[in-house]
Amino acid sequence: MSETFMAHSPDLDLVFARRGWLSRQTADWRRKVLDIARRISFDSGETIVHIGDTGGGIYGVVSGGVGSIAMTPMAGPTLGHINRPGAWFGEGPLLTGNQRTMTFRAMEETEVVLVPLSELRPQMAADPAFAGMIAMLTEDACRASIEVACELLIRDAPRRVAATLLRVTAVREGIRSAFPQGFRINQADLGEMACLSRMHTNRILNDLQARGLIALKYNHIDIIRPDALAAFVRQGKDT
Repeated sequence: MSETFMAHSPDLDLVFARRGWLSRQTADWRRKVLDIARRISFDSGETIVHIGDTGGGIYGVVSGGVGSIAMTPMAGPTLGHINRPGAWFGEGPLLTGNQRTMTFRAMEETEVVLVPLSELRPQMAADPAFAGMIAMLTEDACRASIEVACELLIRDAPRRVAATLLRVTAVREGIRSAFPQGFRINQADLGEMACLSRMHTNRILNDLQARGLIALKYNHIDIIRPDALAAFVRQGKDT
């Protein structure tokens, strides 16, 4: 992990203007948030925050991918989603004052911005409009949870895998992998997110490759025809 205190830049602003919570705010609000942020880089596999942690702040993904890992008294810890550039996470302690209920892990070499609680809380107390803008973070978290739940209820396993792939890469939202061979996603992680065994996931991926929808490399998946892959998911919608 390495940290840089200078966060705001035109390139950084462009990342968060394209998608996610800050893209729906004004340029002035975006600047106000990024001005109090710092940039942090993580190696693949590094944990960014743990369940039960306190403090920290809210995080925005600049590059790479951040896995969301949750658990309940009945299940988990389970990898459920991968946050891509423009996405924000970690707002729980800020809005509730409680400990973190999720773990977040870098799935590949990843850079994030951290906006510390110590900077956010005074501004939220002083400016109700700023506080309301921060509270809008919950909208994205709710939307992501709904998508995960609905896609896990897709009965047809191949279509469930395809839907999961589209969601965790955000390729249909314009996200592109930093790797020429495609997104770094191993079959065990994809199977966990789609609630399938690694072997079953492997068979499905090979079939999707045979259909010309994806290309497989070691620990990487390149989505060649994202719109066609989405059409494949929708074909089974009523079955």
